[in-house]
Amino acid sequence: MLLELYLIRFAIDNDFNYANNKWDGVLQIMGDIGSTANIEVPGINRRNYLFLLWEAVFSFSGFTFFSASSVIPVFIDAYTGNLELAGLVNTLRPLMSFLPLVFIGPFISSIKSYPAFIGKWMAVARPALLFMIPVLFSGFSNLFIVWIFILLITFFSLEEGLTMVPWLDLCADVAGSERMGKLFGYQQIIGGVVSFGSGFLIKYLLETTSIANNLRYSIIFGVGAIIMSGSVIMIIRVKVPRRQKPPDSPSFLEYMKILPSSLSKNRNMVSVCVINGVANFSGVIIPFVILFAKRTFLLDMGTVSTLVYIQIIGTTLGSFVWAKCSQRIGNKHVIIYSQVLIGIVYLASFASLLIQSPSALTPVLYFIAFTSGAYMSSWLGYSAYIAEVTEPKDRSMYYVIFYAICAPFTLIPYFAGLVADKMGFLPVLVTGGIASVLAVIMATRMKVPSAIHTEQTGPTVGG
Repeated sequence: MLLELYLIRFAIDNDFNYANNKWDGVLQIMGDIGSTANIEVPGINRRNYLFLLWEAVFSFSGFTFFSASSVIPVFIDAYTGNLELAGLVNTLRPLMSFLPLVFIGPFISSIKSYPAFIGKWMAVARPALLFMIPVLFSGFSNLFIVWIFILLITFFSLEEGLTMVPWLDLCADVAGSERMGKLFGYQQIIGGVVSFGSGFLIKYLLETTSIANNLRYSIIFGVGAIIMSGSVIMIIRVKVPRRQKPPDSPSFLEYMKILPSSLSKNRNMVSVCVINGVANFSGVIIPFVILFAKRTFLLDMGTVSTLVYIQIIGTTLGSFVWAKCSQRIGNKHVIIYSQVLIGIVYLASFASLLIQSPSALTPVLYFIAFTSGAYMSSWLGYSAYIAEVTEPKDRSMYYVIFYAICAPFTLIPYFAGLVADKMGFLPVLVTGGIASVLAVIMATRMKVPSAIHTEQTGPTVGG
């Protein structure tokens, strides 16, 4: 806890002292906080920044217990041994997150208080996951228990979808669009410190064979739900001015008609949407990394639990690296390097199939788990890049467009699980490897925000 508090203090001080050496330090800070610029005291922004960090600590720490790439696939495999169901969960979670975005988009401008709106939905959906505890001890069939879990995690995903754009917009308002990547990085890093402890608990529960499955997963899901519910207390304490609904807000049908034309006007958004589509194929192995290792090499639960913990470490350290990349070399390079990294995961996976010696195989599997975890935290590159290439007044609309386009790609994990069940993991590895190469090539052609700004404003006289 002391380390966690130190990191939060460091994050706030580091982020708000960046302009101290500039002649317009205070004005720089006030100019960076977007729609909250009418707050006159910089200390208020420190307060909001603090509570957003704490909210993320609870959220990201709790997410560890419901990891779509490790805990959930291992749970489904233990109860049903069905890769298709594991893929279905990884389809339903993002799909149920993205679909509400399409319907809530026209009404985002009507939300008077982002923190209150987000907090209400969190307060309903996150404690609902505690219902899994009585279900696990109910005596129902394993398949029925898994289907109840799928329904609960789907309901939780609906909450994520309804609050995703307001949450991203709130982060941009508080931190400034050009520093969103840094905020996201700090949120994941500090949450990751807690996740180390969470990982120890998960590792112990998974590798201790004397613990029955119902007790094992009731502890995992119960602790995760309780931790995530703590984020409600933090988010409602973020204080920002009440938002005013624009007088010319479009109706639902008008809003739907605006989206395609708005996308076509912003070539940078078109570019990032296309690249993200390809990246969905390149990341196809992520939900199955642990199960790939477990099934291909017939690993015991002790080794599987170690891989899960190493992946958690990779996600945490990856957050730190991506945050630094976002700050120093830009979000375009976060996207490029993340695709290079997932390409390395595929190379290591192919290499593991050729290794005969168990002593040589173990470090390769550890490397795969670590790098796949690091890749999982690279999402901040896309979200922060969108904030950089869009105007604040249009930002929420472009987030809606981006995630709406993502929706069809959520079917990829389901079909990947189906293929892996019938044909093994090799077709999945080949598809993802090819996609990662294409994504790298396409991402190198993206424009950086400075180039975009020059293109929009034109060169200065004498420049």
